[in-house]
This record gives sequence, structure tokens and C-alpha cells, in this order.
Amino acid sequence: MKKKTLITMMLLPAIFLFGCSGTGEKGGSIKIDGIKAEDINEFYYTYENINFNACYQRYLFHVVDGKHMFFHDKRENPGEYGWLSEEYSVRKGDFELTDEEWQTFLEIIKDGKVVKRQENLECGGSGPWMFIYAGNDTKGKEYYFQPSDQVLVFEEFCEKLAESGR
Repeated sequence: MKKKTLITMMLLPAIFLFGCSGTGEKGGSIKIDGIKAEDINEFYYTYENINFNACYQRYLFHVVDGKHMFFHDKRENPGEYGWLSEEYSVRKGDFELTDEEWQTFLEIIKDGKVVKRQENLECGGSGPWMFIYAGNDTKGKEYYFQPSDQVLVFEEFCEKLAESGR
């Protein structure tokens, strides 16, 4: 077994079970590519496939009245093509996160790269597309996981939150 895989197998349960409370209250010392964790207002993750077996997944971490929230929306149309409206929603929710869940989210995204949003006129691609909003930034910035396979940890974490049924 590769050393990296073994370390990941040992580290992930600790992150999910205990969060990362050593970072200070509500993420005090974590920075995501220069953005202070406490300044984050929204973090969007969207994946959409309009080809065969059309599907759509959105995860949103956001702050409402000082509370850390998680929104998810999963839409599917197996065996079909096309854009998916709300009528295809198979699971949807919006709920408050515990401090431990918020800290885990911050730990997962903390090593990512943040760049100025750019208009992309190319067609195609399913994503995922990720955007982070902080402070008074109304345009948001593009977000990229570093290393890129960290997105799998993020997706697994979000899936567990969505499955919690809260």
C-alpha cells in the first residue's frame, strides 16, 4: 500500500470524527489562499451533466445571520439527456452545520487555489465549478482544490452531510 494512501486512510476518519478544533473558534487562523476563514460568506460547488444520464449536483456552504449553513440539491434523469429543472430533484436540503462540521469543511478547502473569475466562452464540460465569496466580494473568485484529488475528499464529506437527512 502506498504511503500516501495509508496516511489518507488514517487521517480522514480523524478529520470527520473530531473536526479540526485546533484552528480557533470558527476557523480563526485558517486562510484559504489569502482569504481568512471567518470572512467566507459562500462556497459553491456545482457539477452538471446534460448528456446521457443527465445529472446535477450543487453543494453550498454559506453564512446566514452568523450561522454556518449547508445547502445541497441533487437532480437526476437516468437514461435521458438535457437540462434538469427542480422537478428532477431527488434530494435537497438546507441546514445549520455544527462547529465541528464547519471546521472540517475549512480543513478540506484550506490548501486550495483562489483566482480572479474569468469569463469562459467555451462550450462543454460538466465541472465541477467552484466559487468562493468572502467579505464584500460580490463577484466571487474561482476555487481549485490543491492537490486536485482533494475534491474527492470534499465530495465524500458533502455526500455524508447530505445523507444525514437534516
